[in-house]
Amino acid sequence: MSECIIEVTNPTTPSSSFFFNGTTFIEGTANEDGLLGTSGNDDINAGGSNDIVDAGSGNDTIDGQGGDDSISGGLGDDLIGGQAGNDFLEGCEGHDNIEGGAGIDTVRGNIGNDNLDGGADNDIIEGGDGHDTAIGDTGADFIDGGSGDDNLSGDNVGQTGYNDTVLGGSGNDTIFGGGGADSLVGGADNDSIRGGDGNDTIRGGIGDDIIEGISGENLIFAGEGNDTVIGGTDNDTIFGGDGIDCLNGGIGNDCIQGGVGDDTLIGGTGADTLIGGIGNDIIEGGTQADVYIFDVNAAGGIDTLTDFRGTTDGDIIQIDADIILGNAGGNIQLATVSDISEFTPDGSTNLVYDTSGELYFVQDDNTTVTQFAFLQGDTPIADDFEII
Repeated sequence: MSECIIEVTNPTTPSSSFFFNGTTFIEGTANEDGLLGTSGNDDINAGGSNDIVDAGSGNDTIDGQGGDDSISGGLGDDLIGGQAGNDFLEGCEGHDNIEGGAGIDTVRGNIGNDNLDGGADNDIIEGGDGHDTAIGDTGADFIDGGSGDDNLSGDNVGQTGYNDTVLGGSGNDTIFGGGGADSLVGGADNDSIRGGDGNDTIRGGIGDDIIEGISGENLIFAGEGNDTVIGGTDNDTIFGGDGIDCLNGGIGNDCIQGGVGDDTLIGGTGADTLIGGIGNDIIEGGTQADVYIFDVNAAGGIDTLTDFRGTTDGDIIQIDADIILGNAGGNIQLATVSDISEFTPDGSTNLVYDTSGELYFVQDDNTTVTQFAFLQGDTPIADDFEII
């Protein structure tokens, strides 16, 4: 957004206008006004009705006062307050400060490094070009940072939670959802995203992102890039996507899937479900009974389970495979050998554990053994496995 869209076609004669100390003071009437600023610095009070204001160039101060106003700051570094009413406020060019106030407002920064605040009610905030700071404030707000390295918050810290939608756009953005069930999207480049209270949906997008759910049962998609994700204090679902990701569930019973790439998955505290996906992954379940799922059909690499505790904590390894020998659930025959070279397929054994830590499955041809994991921790027994 690089152009102002507000135009005053039938300007109103203001109730008063005077010039003092380099500033033109313009006062609207009690009626619906169309007010034009000057090429200098203006101080404009629109009045209490539904007004249209084009401040023009210069560093202007504009007070919409009451009514549903349409205000353009024009060129320059402007200070715009919509006050009460459902307002349309835009900064155009320059480094502007805009606050919507009470009402359902649309706030646009356009070009420049702007400070934008929606105020009360459900607002639309668009940063445009530049490195902007935008706060939705109270209400269920929609915030689009646009291009630039933006700092975007759905709510102020400590406020009652509202369900906000925040889009970072291009640039290295910092996004905070605040309270409520928020939808947060980083977009392009390397973003830092924090969910806050509430059950949030977070998408990192393209780039190497840092994502933290904080609290609530969050759904997190890390997206493309080498991402770092921390779920938070509740039961989170985390998808790594493409890239070399570090995914930490935190506290709670989490479901973590690495996706494509050599990922690190950490379950944390709680009974977690961990799926490495494609790549050579490092997986740490953490405390309590965790479930590790492998799809050996996907040729997903060899994963390392750093703390397998089948006997100690009740960890389970689930294997999703159509090509494994005896693939019916519950039909587990595990052989333990000191060296895989000592194993000869016998038509019934479908899993082989080498005491060095290597874990193999026997394919349906009953001749091929393929390693899919490396275990550190308890020595597994047949009851530690399920074929699904």
